[in-house]
Amino acid sequence: MTKNYILNKISTHALTLGVDLAVKNGQSSVDPMPMLAEAMKKYGKTGANDLIELIKMYDTHFQNSPHTSGRWEEWKDIVDLNDLFKEHKPVVSHGTFLDQRFINYLSNNLAKLGEIHWRKFEELISECFSQSGYKVELGAGTNDDGVDVRVWNDSAQTHPEFIIQCKRYNKSKIDKVTIKGLYADVLEAKATTGLLVTTSAGQEREWLTFIH
Repeated sequence: MTKNYILNKISTHALTLGVDLAVKNGQSSVDPMPMLAEAMKKYGKTGANDLIELIKMYDTHFQNSPHTSGRWEEWKDIVDLNDLFKEHKPVVSHGTFLDQRFINYLSNNLAKLGEIHWRKFEELISECFSQSGYKVELGAGTNDDGVDVRVWNDSAQTHPEFIIQCKRYNKSKIDKVTIKGLYADVLEAKATTGLLVTTSAGQEREWLTFIH
């Protein structure tokens, strides 16, 4: 069994016991010390640090996923679902770039992703990175030099961590010209990585790679 597999088992077992104990004692949080102690006993300080990163990953998923109780919310206003598909209208009542209710809808209707307005697709990608803690700059949409989204780890970072090109296609495949254009943008911006995000199906594996 791999280290990650064992750490997953440690965290799952400890969380199950921890949740039961928290409920019994009327607490709203789980004490992480038992699982950290077990990870350190088995793998030392490295194991404990790896488990902390695993917990952070689970917490991010719990907070961002519309399918967990951590994201349950009763909305007080109404958003028009047509705004997701028709002429672009910025709707950001609950979010930074894209309203969370649109994200919840798409999470349950993945087949509709290729049908949304192309600008909404760019906003969706921007919102995902923003909710993950990155500093995000969404391009103008037109005359943006081909760069749809720029992403930094923090505000102190000079050059972008990611240069992102968004392609909301139904059937078309990404061509080599697009890939080469993204590579040129990465070099010009001195970014660490270039990402091409697409809804295109049947894309050749060799082109679906990060550009470093």
